[in-house]
Amino acid sequence: MERLDRRAARGVTLRAVLLFAASLAAAPTAAQAQDTWTDPYPGVRHLHRVTERPWDMHVVLVDLSRPELRVLGTTPDQRRSVTSEFARRSDSQIAINANFYGGSSCGMAMGDGAKWGDSYEDGCSDSVGFGRERNRARYFRSSAAGDLPDGWISEVVSGKPRVITDGNVVQDYDCGFHICALHPRTVVGLTEDRGTLILLVVDGRSGRSAGMNGGELGATMREFGAHQAVNLDGGGSTTLYIEGEGGVVNRPSGGGERSVMNHLGVRVDPEARWWAAQWQAQSDYLTLEAGQEADLWVRYTNRGRRRWTPGGDNPVRLGTDEPQDRDSPFFLEGAWIDPHRATAVDGEVAPGEDGTFSFRVRAPAQAGQYRESFNPVAEGGGWMKPTHVFWDLTVQDPPAVPGDGGEGEGEPPCPEGTRSADGECHPSQAELPDVQPGEGEAIHEPRPAEGPAPGEGEPTADADPPARPAARGGGKSGGVGCATLLSSPYWPRWVRR
Repeated sequence: MERLDRRAARGVTLRAVLLFAASLAAAPTAAQAQDTWTDPYPGVRHLHRVTERPWDMHVVLVDLSRPELRVLGTTPDQRRSVTSEFARRSDSQIAINANFYGGSSCGMAMGDGAKWGDSYEDGCSDSVGFGRERNRARYFRSSAAGDLPDGWISEVVSGKPRVITDGNVVQDYDCGFHICALHPRTVVGLTEDRGTLILLVVDGRSGRSAGMNGGELGATMREFGAHQAVNLDGGGSTTLYIEGEGGVVNRPSGGGERSVMNHLGVRVDPEARWWAAQWQAQSDYLTLEAGQEADLWVRYTNRGRRRWTPGGDNPVRLGTDEPQDRDSPFFLEGAWIDPHRATAVDGEVAPGEDGTFSFRVRAPAQAGQYRESFNPVAEGGGWMKPTHVFWDLTVQDPPAVPGDGGEGEGEPPCPEGTRSADGECHPSQAELPDVQPGEGEAIHEPRPAEGPAPGEGEPTADADPPARPAARGGGKSGGVGCATLLSSPYWPRWVRR
């Protein structure tokens, strides 16, 4: 229904009340209605109701708690198209027409975060807004160029008037506007907890369906749990598109779809999750000594519908995996959140953006091969899958320090029982050379008891050296030389030197 001129006098309150009472009396009971329920998508229920009134209507209930469902408004470049075309262009599986219009949108309009800059007033100040990240929704009063009440709102449709306010069916209408007459209608509403979106489309201007007035719209929306409900453009514009049920499911009064200014859609993505991540990169595997500390990191892309934050109601952290929530042997007290939570994401990460988890580990005392597995988790929201990441970590014993009782580099091991308190190797009695007293060569030759004073009577270079005692048994072959003794690995190093 295009922008309408007011054709009747204002302030006919009594007539509005009488129309409302008549609408309640005429509201169909279950026995009078032929109801057909379908479930075209997860989280979506569709009712087609035909009554004796006659009314031919459709109700769509959208569970906003489901991550597979996202509500979409019309971006400025998607304006002026039939509803089915908007659905295809926005990848929406469900769509309705939205705001009244003239040269542009009557009242605030917004799609994918882009608010229209040329909307006009004319009383279309009842708005419903939706958020792209969490399916949050709310009703609010607006002006065409006014500010949003919440920063999370990214989609807006507007209309006039409200047919339910705070759970109560509106009874006092200005009948100078079309709301008191019977017309094809499109209505949007929310339950009190804002968890269910309610769409109502009523055919009219035909012998099989008369259309509804404001009171009848309110009574019908209240039947399905609406706490707030707003009348949108109707008449020949009224259209409901459900892709999974063949396309346009109602019968527009003009015989086919009309090009309208803007729309409201529901996109269905069976693979969507509130919390999801995709691995991008990570630090290398490491070889560490027992007790050594090192830094690790991993980077993920946020593939879920929710923003990641390091704190708040659902902080996103890197938790131990395989099995989940195990205590890690690489836990570093003071650096980790606890033994099964290495760290939180480094900062806020919007859907589609990359976030990094950085943390420090300390190698355990036990040497060996370790595989440390982790997975992002939104506390209170669940583990993200499939996002498993692991590091293969090798832990070695630290090298021996000279003098600490370990083996020195290049030194032969000491036989058992031959290491002294000073850390040196000494020969055992069984390993000493078999030298009898007086045999072999002395390590230190004694100075003669008598002789010239030092420096006097020393032999010249040409003189023969003094004779050495002969080894017992004849010749040098019968004894052990000094070099033999000193070269033994069992003497202290200062002797060998």
